[in-house]
Amino acid sequence: MACWNRRNRVSLAAVGRLRGWISPLFCEINSYQRIYSGGRGRTGESWAVDAPAISDSGMIVDLNLRGKRVLVVGAGHEAERKVEGLLSQGCEIMVVAGDLSERLQALWLEGRIKVKKVVVRSGGFLDYFDRLTLVMAVTDDREVNRKIVEAAKKRGIYTYAADDPAVSDFSHPAVINLHDKVQIAISTGGMSPLMARTLREKAEKIFKDMIRKEDLLQIELQDRLRGEIKGLLPSPEERKKFLVRVVRSDEIRDLLAENRLDDAATFALGWLKNGASGGA
Repeated sequence: MACWNRRNRVSLAAVGRLRGWISPLFCEINSYQRIYSGGRGRTGESWAVDAPAISDSGMIVDLNLRGKRVLVVGAGHEAERKVEGLLSQGCEIMVVAGDLSERLQALWLEGRIKVKKVVVRSGGFLDYFDRLTLVMAVTDDREVNRKIVEAAKKRGIYTYAADDPAVSDFSHPAVINLHDKVQIAISTGGMSPLMARTLREKAEKIFKDMIRKEDLLQIELQDRLRGEIKGLLPSPEERKKFLVRVVRSDEIRDLLAENRLDDAATFALGWLKNGASGGA
């Protein structure tokens, strides 16, 4: 799930989410500056190191919403977009609104979301919900959205207002989703959502050409093998070497290009039977 945490100046974005194979954690930190104010360097000069300045671009991590409860307040186009983005996250989606759009009505009838039909004018309604992880205020009333945000914060819930990023705990970058296996987020840090979407449209064509079918199958293969080798290779270092070898193997790449995922798994596990896990 892609978001940008403003309360702690930290971003949470589903960037390059590879379904358990790689959960990348990127941290952009300003360079330390050396100042001469006490202590001694190797050459005898006095120096100290400043704490890094807090960057607006923040930290990018993969937010796991599986099994969590998310509340979306509103039922217009923006609410639809937020709900659509949540559908693949394995979370419980609850929509609160006086009326529903056709799309949200259809999702409700399909049992994919839960709905509470009520006209919201303040944040007091949150008392009727428990175990909320996120609240998204996406009504067409800016004042109501702000009241919802304030109420959610008082209850310790991360919250977001579509029309008021200054008071939100997080925001959503523009996301490229490749078959629910790779997600690439593009964010301008809230400066220009329009440009984030524009850049996403440009980048999407590049990534779709660059990431091939065998790359996506490699993700599935890695996920499968990680579970199977835990009891066969005792140390994390051995498991890492084995998985790197799988990625680099021309034979496995050829099998995946032919859509032979099961054969690729059998071929890789054969290395363990032959007593070689990390060799070339």
